[in-house]
Amino acid sequence: MAGTTVRDFRYTDVPLPHPNALRLLRLHPAESKESGIECELFTVPPSERKLGEQEHGPWQLQESYEALSWTWGDVGEMVPIRIICKQNPTWEAFKFDIKPNLAAALKALRYENIPRVLWVDAISINQKDYDEKNHQVPMMSDVYGNCLRVCVWLGEGVEVTGGPKIAMDFIKNEVLDIWGFDRLCENLSIPEKWRALIGLMNVPWFSRRWVVQEIALAKEGLLYCGDEKITWKQFSDAVSLFVEVETATHRLSEVMKKDVRTNHIPDFFGHVPALGATILVENLNNLFRRSVDKFEEPLLTLEHLVSTLTVFQAGRPHDTIYALLSIASDATPRAASLRVKDFSVSARRELSAWGENIASKTFYVDYEQPYPELCREFVEFSIHQTEPNRALDILCHPWAPPISSERPPPPMEGHTGAGRRQWNIHLEELPSWIPSLKDAAFTMWDRKMARANADPLVGLPMTGHRNYSAAGTRPVNLKQLKFKTRKKHCSIYVEGFVLDEVDQVQEVARKGNIPENWFALGGWLNTKKDPPEEFWRTIVAGRGPHGRNAPAFYPTACREAIAKGLHGGTVEAKTLIHEMQCSIVAEFMRRVEAVITNRRLMRTAAGRLGLGREDTEPGHLICILYGCTVPVILQKVKKSDEQLQMEREEDQQAEREEAAITIQRSYLATRERRAQRRRLQQERLQRDRENAENLKEERLELKRSLLQFRNPRQALSAAQHHFADQLANEYAHIRLELWLNLKSFTKRFLYWKNIYQYYAAIAVPMFFITYWMLAGTLPSEDGRLEVLLVAGATLAILAMIRLVVTFGSSLAKARIRRPQLRNNDDERYYYKVIGECYVHGMMDNEAIKFQNQHQEDDGGKYKAKVFELR
Repeated sequence: MAGTTVRDFRYTDVPLPHPNALRLLRLHPAESKESGIECELFTVPPSERKLGEQEHGPWQLQESYEALSWTWGDVGEMVPIRIICKQNPTWEAFKFDIKPNLAAALKALRYENIPRVLWVDAISINQKDYDEKNHQVPMMSDVYGNCLRVCVWLGEGVEVTGGPKIAMDFIKNEVLDIWGFDRLCENLSIPEKWRALIGLMNVPWFSRRWVVQEIALAKEGLLYCGDEKITWKQFSDAVSLFVEVETATHRLSEVMKKDVRTNHIPDFFGHVPALGATILVENLNNLFRRSVDKFEEPLLTLEHLVSTLTVFQAGRPHDTIYALLSIASDATPRAASLRVKDFSVSARRELSAWGENIASKTFYVDYEQPYPELCREFVEFSIHQTEPNRALDILCHPWAPPISSERPPPPMEGHTGAGRRQWNIHLEELPSWIPSLKDAAFTMWDRKMARANADPLVGLPMTGHRNYSAAGTRPVNLKQLKFKTRKKHCSIYVEGFVLDEVDQVQEVARKGNIPENWFALGGWLNTKKDPPEEFWRTIVAGRGPHGRNAPAFYPTACREAIAKGLHGGTVEAKTLIHEMQCSIVAEFMRRVEAVITNRRLMRTAAGRLGLGREDTEPGHLICILYGCTVPVILQKVKKSDEQLQMEREEDQQAEREEAAITIQRSYLATRERRAQRRRLQQERLQRDRENAENLKEERLELKRSLLQFRNPRQALSAAQHHFADQLANEYAHIRLELWLNLKSFTKRFLYWKNIYQYYAAIAVPMFFITYWMLAGTLPSEDGRLEVLLVAGATLAILAMIRLVVTFGSSLAKARIRRPQLRNNDDERYYYKVIGECYVHGMMDNEAIKFQNQHQEDDGGKYKAKVFELR
């Protein structure tokens, strides 16, 4: 190796030769763990594609490698490593700083005698070059799907009580012994092993969003923790057994409660089903449908993944969505730089795929895109990809992390930034119709998963499954659905109607405890008797666990829970669940806790009982939005005259910009079609030249073969047979070509026939009118020049008419039409989304029936209207 000075590594030292190429790391061996890290960084292009494969389809590299999955979020002093790169014709060493956790992972993974080839995201991708990230992120399914195995680095294991060795030996030697598992769950002498297992499940790696696709796409997974390792199959089986027993019977919590070292904590493990490790193991079994030929078909939509994997965090808000694109059934990730090109090229492919009932749709990866705009794009994507009668449920699922103060870096060296889209949006917080992640049901507290809020009423976004149907079968009105992005706010226009208004509210139910003053508002004046049906059904949202019908014992359990658990003005949920030793009451209170936590009881102006968010206030409107399965509480806000004027000016500017973009795209599409026709013509000419050359060679070969015959009759007979075969082949080829030309001519004829029918009606009178206007003014005696000039003028006028019509149609398509508001005063108001709500007796199509019966009451109060949500 040449070169003695070591400078900082720059990615221009190892540029990617192809957009689909990768940088791989050849980790050099070391006998001692304390030795410094030295590796070689090199690029590997994808192998040649087979004939017929798509341009951006699956690929395989020419080099075998393993992929590393690790946790980015640690802090500490950066660790320098030595990177060797080939600088033709010599080799050169550089210094590269990495995080301490990554340095520990590389030391744990390197062999003693032979090098190990790895793909490491923090080194293989230039994290400061957004153009490169936009191209590399859509390739993650291929990166992790084509590697030999995924090596998962869980860390040194300091979070694991007793160390990772206890946990991994416990899994391998005891937990996976199915026949002895029941005895293991009743063993009171091994609580430290269960603590080690739950500690392993709580390591930071299981809270990182990118790990979902990294382990899901792996052919084989190997978990490293400190000096120990275990296969993913062993770990996932152990977690599945542990969660099944703890969730169904809580036997392990009872064992831990009896141990002195746990301070007799009744809920030692917390809410195990909400742990990242649990969700990861359970979802991996449902992510793909695997065929006999090992083809993996994604099953879950992007909306489902984003809505259910909220416990997994991302370093950048954009990765909340981008980290899941490769495993979504309805999304195909692509680099943002291909957005304009794809308008003409891949639009036809998408339409063709749509025609073949293929649900996948392109989702562009753009790290320079403002985060609020990405959220808007995701909501719009989800609405159009979901069943129409529950498409607006995405407005009720908490999924979006807050806006980060991080700004995109300036363009890298060699990138001028030309052609980039300029974003004109400056929001300090997300719109109210994008549910914040702070409202998620669970959060990590004191190293265990605890409930922070109630479960969403809308339930999981699963095909064919709905907890409620407040809007009945009314689908989202896509004609009224509009998005408006302005400088300081972003709006969505949806159709629905106002059902009721909040009249009274009671205090918030903290920690799932039922406040005593709820009883009076709910009409339960004598708590020694069974509660009114509207009260007990309201505090369980009319359902049992998992969206099933409420069990018949709920009224009795409600009465007994109040009788035994009412202390100090509240009914304490935790006490009834963990200390009263009554499984019936405990099951009822678990459901109550899942429904009322951080919600408040309310009574509407029409006397209906319900539940709303903690910020629900009297005067808020209860609305039914078409395409949403639950009622939504909205706050009506009046716009000032200055706001109205500013919005109109911004809308006009947006219309002009959108018109320019559409015209540009139409021009690019036309230019692409013309270029494609030229390519086809060139290919045809090339084939004709090749055929002529082949024919010439055949004739020479025939001449040489005929010279071998001494008898002229034999030569003549051989020539006749040869030409007979050749004529038959040429006849078949000519017949096929004539058929294709006739088919193409027929299409063109029908196309131009329709055009000429319209232009003929204009051309004939236009000719005579022009001739009459120019008659006597032209210097021609025989009239022939007059006819020619008039015909030319007529054709020029027709060409101008065609140009104006084409330009006008482009403007019409580009124009952003304002929503057709049903009431004139709707433009002066916008609505802030407070959140979903439960209204007793209005959750299963009753609201639509009520609207149909009372549409004309109170001056059309219940008629449908368009709401501008912001």
